[in-house]
Amino acid sequence: MKLRKNLTISEDVWAILETLKRVQGRSISDIIENSVKKYVKLEKINPLYLKMMTDPNVKQMTKKENDEITTILDNMTEEDMKPVTELEL
Repeated sequence: MKLRKNLTISEDVWAILETLKRVQGRSISDIIENSVKKYVKLEKINPLYLKMMTDPNVKQMTKKENDEITTILDNMTEEDMKPVTELEL
């Protein structure tokens, strides 16, 4: 689902986005969305952390709690993410 939001951005960055839109034939929204995804991957920001932090039911954490959770998530491997058992309902 796509959301419509207002965005305040500097003129020079807007000019770059307009040029990319024209040259690449992509929407500015698409360019921004792909850029954010690449940024998260490049900065190695754990997607589970982002998902957890955007959940409105997660209470505000202290810096210590945040650091502990970040450390745990950063140390998880792909193997840790795989289901270990299946339950039949």
